[in-house]
Amino acid sequence: MLRIRIIMIILFSIVLSSCSSRIIYDGITVKNWKVSSGNKNFNATFTDFSGKAYQIANFKKEEVNINIVSEIEKGTIIVYLADEHKKVIWKSEELSKKQIKTKSIVLTKKGNYKVFVEGNEASGTFKINWN
Repeated sequence: MLRIRIIMIILFSIVLSSCSSRIIYDGITVKNWKVSSGNKNFNATFTDFSGKAYQIANFKKEEVNINIVSEIEKGTIIVYLADEHKKVIWKSEELSKKQIKTKSIVLTKKGNYKVFVEGNEASGTFKINWN
């Protein structure tokens, strides 16, 4: 019985580690969370999303363009960019309904930053990409 439990724990850990390893969750509650991400994008579909999720982005230039397409049916989301110490560099307005936003941001240095999405009882989709 102990062996079966150990095997189940190991298998569960492997499955969890293979799922969306690039997205980090911070105090999140959500239903029907479907996420896709890459080196330059972070997309999700969700129901009742509250909390924060972020993706680490490596910017090779000192200027970045962030494009946001949101279709929020209920609640709101906020997108923001933070440095490696979680100091906020840029923050969007609250996004609700269908909105398209583009922002050019000058960074103090190249490197790793965090693209955060914070939900407040939100349902819908967002697509964020950057160059």
